[in-house]
Amino acid sequence: MLLVEDNPDSNAALELFLRSHGYDVMTAFDGEQAIERLRAGPRPSVVLLDVMMPGKDGNAFRREQLADPALASIPVIVFSGAYDVGGIAERLGVRDYLTKPVAPAALIKAVRKALERQALVASDPKLRQSLKRRADPDLFVGTSR
Repeated sequence: MLLVEDNPDSNAALELFLRSHGYDVMTAFDGEQAIERLRAGPRPSVVLLDVMMPGKDGNAFRREQLADPALASIPVIVFSGAYDVGGIAERLGVRDYLTKPVAPAALIKAVRKALERQALVASDPKLRQSLKRRADPDLFVGTSR
């Protein structure tokens, strides 16, 4: 997985915790470094993304990730100390989110859930195609009054 957290102490603590639970972890300290790591490979199974960072923040990272077809399918878990982290996750098109400070059990649960979902989608071509169609913005047509 790729852990993107600008605070060096938090980054190190989360990396150590995740490694102690058997996960391979790459780290980045901002969105620019995260995009570089994704493009350089190997591709992680999931990205743990802090939203508020200096430089390229989580919003900019996510826009660039989604614009690159090779990176767009990598699932993201957002974490933030912001009041409306759920709303932020929704605006970023992210299903899973955590509030800082991150509870260890919640982190492991979110990572497992994202990895299980990714494995399910990868193993079922019909499901993968269905989800791809659902994400097509051209399918959402409507009018407002």
